[in-house]
Amino acid sequence: CTDSTLDLRNWIFDDHNGWYGGSGTGIAAGHLRFKNITEWEAVPYGSIILIYNSADRNLKIPAGSDDPTDANNDYVYVLPITSTLLEQNLNEPVSPSTPTFVYPTTGYVATTDWVPMGLANGGDAVITVNPNNLSSASHSVVFGFTPAGGAQVPSVSKGAVGAGANLYLSDDRYNTAAAWTIGVAGSSEETPGEGNTALNIAWINSMRVQTNSFTVTTSVIQPTCSVPTGEITVTSPNGAGYTYSLNGGTFQASPTFAGLVPGDYTVTVKDAGGCESTANATVTTAPGAPPVPVFTITHPVCNTSRGEIRITSPLGANYTYSINGTFFDPNPLIQSIAPGDYTLTVRDASGCESSATFTMNPAPPTPSSPAFTVVQPTCASTTGQITITDPLGADLTYSIDGTNFQAGTVFSNLAPGDYTVTVTNSSGCTNTSAATINAVPTQPAAPGVTSPINYCTGETATALSATGANLLWYTAATGGTGTSTAPVPSTTAAGTTSYFVSQTVNGCESPRAEIIVNVADFTLPAITGNNTVCASGNSTTTLANTFAGGTWSSSNTSVATIDAAGVVTGISEGTSTITYSASNGTCSASVTFTITVTSFDLAIAGPTTPVNAGSQVTLTTSSTVPYTVSSWTPTILFANQTLTAQTVAISQTTDIAVSGADASGCTDTARITVTVIPADEEIFVPGAFSPNNDGLNDVFLVYGNAIRSFEMNVFNQWGELIFRGTDKGWDGKHKGKLQPSGVYVYVLKVTMISGKVIDKKGAVNLVR
Repeated sequence: CTDSTLDLRNWIFDDHNGWYGGSGTGIAAGHLRFKNITEWEAVPYGSIILIYNSADRNLKIPAGSDDPTDANNDYVYVLPITSTLLEQNLNEPVSPSTPTFVYPTTGYVATTDWVPMGLANGGDAVITVNPNNLSSASHSVVFGFTPAGGAQVPSVSKGAVGAGANLYLSDDRYNTAAAWTIGVAGSSEETPGEGNTALNIAWINSMRVQTNSFTVTTSVIQPTCSVPTGEITVTSPNGAGYTYSLNGGTFQASPTFAGLVPGDYTVTVKDAGGCESTANATVTTAPGAPPVPVFTITHPVCNTSRGEIRITSPLGANYTYSINGTFFDPNPLIQSIAPGDYTLTVRDASGCESSATFTMNPAPPTPSSPAFTVVQPTCASTTGQITITDPLGADLTYSIDGTNFQAGTVFSNLAPGDYTVTVTNSSGCTNTSAATINAVPTQPAAPGVTSPINYCTGETATALSATGANLLWYTAATGGTGTSTAPVPSTTAAGTTSYFVSQTVNGCESPRAEIIVNVADFTLPAITGNNTVCASGNSTTTLANTFAGGTWSSSNTSVATIDAAGVVTGISEGTSTITYSASNGTCSASVTFTITVTSFDLAIAGPTTPVNAGSQVTLTTSSTVPYTVSSWTPTILFANQTLTAQTVAISQTTDIAVSGADASGCTDTARITVTVIPADEEIFVPGAFSPNNDGLNDVFLVYGNAIRSFEMNVFNQWGELIFRGTDKGWDGKHKGKLQPSGVYVYVLKVTMISGKVIDKKGAVNLVR
């Protein structure tokens, strides 16, 4: 056995050829493959195969290099493209520009040149194809272009490599684009026939593993009392490529050998390369079964729901016992066994078992705890009575002293005291409950009440309450029929009403207690004051109420607020409900008042663009409601302070304000700034610019303080117009392409804010 190897016979390698989008046959028609000969039948993993173009040889490859085998065990194959170990096919794949391409299986001839593998610097691909799947790449690297929609997805996709460069793997991540590095061909980054980096070399060396020996491990299922044969299973190695033999017999794919009689065995494992390794295993003799268990049973008794068994044979430290076949215990006494049918199993140290069945009888029934009713003594009857209500039956007897039992369920004329009620069935099982005959009751006291209870007219009243048992309510101190429903006082009208209540304990009714309910009347006068206020935030009005000592509140403080003195402050346009609340010491009341908050908005209109110094400007005010103007500032500009529109001459940039009021007295001030153009009308055109995207001088522009608009035309040295723009500069491009450094001619037409037009020609230097 040698290295772990791969069969490369008929494996295809190719360039783009339309696999990943595009049309036609790709960059170079045809493809190459390893010839179907023994030299490629077993190539060790970790080998480097270097195929080069003799007509364009990398100078680091010695002239005439040809090492087509690994006879020297250096894991390196060096072949010129014209090697007889290679084949070429000038036919393109079926459907070459679609995801359903298929490489041919015929038409291969000896290689003649590098043409079928020619690569383009701007964008191409390298693909390897397993002969067992001629419609998909085993691995592929695409560089310099994006695959078209619907094409197969490459293993690795890189950007353009460029002329004089190479693309090499820097570690072991051959399916990761970041691991493929663009370097300089012929430099220290490229040594043909060797690994590329320390990480890449370590990965390659890790694959160069000798497979001339491996360790075989097995597991054995030994015979049992019920299964007299054993089973041997190879636990390692497993997987595709391995076959197994027992005692030199025929090799099989399954690692398991079953139905084996006791004895010694030799297991042989063979890998795909024909290497073998062995291991020994032994199948032991099946053990015997223990004696059938012998035991005694203790069944449940009254008030004990579970029984137990005691095993008397076999006994010993090597035996365990179970009644459920799952949990085994060495203790021969098994307790707390519920009634039912069971299988008792005894197991020895070898795992062999014997069993016997038994039945645990149910416990004799115990009667339920006696339930009963008690008739207690009353003011009129000095003895009580106990009547059994459950359980009942012909086989039951009852007692209240534990000695004297009777079949009847009623015990009468009982003196006050504690009794134990006992029930016994025909099996002698008993159950008990405690009962008490209370002492003869006395007349209870009147129930506890709260009186008087005060309400205001219209207030919601609640049902009357008292402290006591079995309450009865009356409308008079004596006589009449009581009701258990507590009355709810009426608060419709002012006045005083008496209610009466008693309690009944042990059949005795108490004297009646009186509850007096008083209903009083209280109403507040109306709120007075102005019901409108301005929404200026400092506009107020004062409200009042003739009943002093109350509190004020606003339902919408975002519209209006009110302080403790009744002063309302308008905040924003809208309405708010003002509430005045007060109490006379007994009853509380409130009254409401609606406040309306109005707003006044004054607007001013004037020039929206800068004006020339000394120009006449018109300023006009407006509002959605009737209004008057009270002042203009700066006052020196406005002789008449109350006009709603003004026309004045402005010599410099000025902030103007106008104030006014509506019919309700709400005020507002509008403001505007009139911008005046300075007299400077000079322009500046730079002589050079550098459009290199560094944020400085990237655009060729005309500069000035009073430019309204400009038109720019730029010509190259041949007089060709390469840029025309209005109010925008030149970024050094023509039709999206960067223009070279050099001198360009410009023609400018600049219109100033004053209306003056300036024409200017000159040259600008583009610097990169």
